[in-house]
Amino acid sequence: MGSEDFYRCDACGKRNRIPAAVGVRGIRCGGCGHALPTPKILERLSQVKTELQDLSVRLRRFDYPRNHTEIERKLSRQKAILANLPDLPGYRMTSHASFDLIIEIGVLVDDLERRLQRTALKVALRILVEIGQFLRILAVETPRLLTSGSDD
Repeated sequence: MGSEDFYRCDACGKRNRIPAAVGVRGIRCGGCGHALPTPKILERLSQVKTELQDLSVRLRRFDYPRNHTEIERKLSRQKAILANLPDLPGYRMTSHASFDLIIEIGVLVDDLERRLQRTALKVALRILVEIGQFLRILAVETPRLLTSGSDD
């Protein structure tokens, strides 16, 4: 990411300048106060999506045992990223503002889970189920944000 990014507010359409110094704080639209995605948290969510897409493309039903450890390591890394996101101050506002990205990650997790159930990769399947649980928590907390109006 550059020294600053621009995000268009989904609610009012205003173009907002987001300086890199914002870090992981929650940010709001300068026009209407609607939640905007925090660049560093959005970057982490995008990384999870990209890694899961890569796994989805490369996963074969009868994968070689030497690849099992690599698959488990990649899933563990994505699980750790998702597990640490709720501790960041701008997490709730970002999950609200980028709910579509969370849904896309959920679809990937469901697809990988379905495919892993037919393999010998039981540890990877367990990790993927845990990732799915984190996403369900995200999906439940985000609608509450819409009505609560609470800041991070």
